[in-house]
Amino acid sequence: MKKIVFSSFLFLAIVLSVFSQDKVAVQNKISNAVAVITSDAVPVGYGFFVSKSLLVTTINTIGKYKSAQVILNNEKYYNVLGYVSADNENDVVLLKTDQDNGSFVSLSAQAPAVEQKVYLVTIKDGNKPELVDATLKEIKDFGEVKLLTIEATEQLTVSGLPVCDLQGNVIGISVLPLVNDPGINFAIPTEKIEKLIASQGEVKNLYLLMPVFDNIKKRSLADMDKSKAVKEFLDQGIARYEQKDYKGAIEKFNMALRLSPTDADVLVFRGQSKYMLMQYKDAMDDFNKAIDLQSEYAEAYDLRGLCKAELGDKDGACKDWMTSYEKGYNPAFKLLEKFCDLEKMK
Repeated sequence: MKKIVFSSFLFLAIVLSVFSQDKVAVQNKISNAVAVITSDAVPVGYGFFVSKSLLVTTINTIGKYKSAQVILNNEKYYNVLGYVSADNENDVVLLKTDQDNGSFVSLSAQAPAVEQKVYLVTIKDGNKPELVDATLKEIKDFGEVKLLTIEATEQLTVSGLPVCDLQGNVIGISVLPLVNDPGINFAIPTEKIEKLIASQGEVKNLYLLMPVFDNIKKRSLADMDKSKAVKEFLDQGIARYEQKDYKGAIEKFNMALRLSPTDADVLVFRGQSKYMLMQYKDAMDDFNKAIDLQSEYAEAYDLRGLCKAELGDKDGACKDWMTSYEKGYNPAFKLLEKFCDLEKMK
């Protein structure tokens, strides 16, 4: 028996050793292709090489500068000659540099399956890229932009870095956070980079990106048309609620509220989920907020009345149910008939 246990541990040690070596190899490969972008010797962001001379980054990173340079892992400087293609909708641009013999990444034409492990690239001390273990959770359309949704132990605060599979093939380029969630990251899929490469033309001056940059800032990935993103999270929350996964539903409603804190509908749905978990005071807080935002929200009064009833405030519950009924929510009358003295309330 001891021999079997020892063999199992030995096998596990070998597997972990191989995995560790693979991760180190991927990190070295990616590190050699990532560059710090500077303007007038001041760091402004990051990008990575997709060929010996072409570097991809976001327009948000480079779009307001008239000139730029890149610094590689070997601390050598190269000039950015201009850009050869740009995708205004997806906020990515392909820069031409005067480097002609550098390391570059391999692009993966197809993203891993949902729930597969991937690597985020983050920047630590000394501008050194490091890999962060992550999981591809979703591939979703947010407005006009399709994004990879990636779950990790941290949220990136910079854009322009590669996201890669376990073999080191790049599956996307990171963008600024869409939600204020410490574990959720987003990336533009590699197919957009491939289109940039395929559509490259003559080298254009960087300053021509400035009008594009101004437009992108107005509807940047961090501030895009959030109504569609809110609907995505709301729909996901409702689906989990219907599956009786109330905690999971609350998580999705939280994400929607981070995008749109004054959405009364999301507050009511989150309150319902809390009610089902018997968190009556917290649920009532959500219904109070919804009513403050929309005083005619009849269903919110009905639900708040249920919370008050559970907390022993019968008079308050009856008052809310009456208000709900008067504002047009007819099912509230059944509660009034069953639990309240209608003659006394006239």
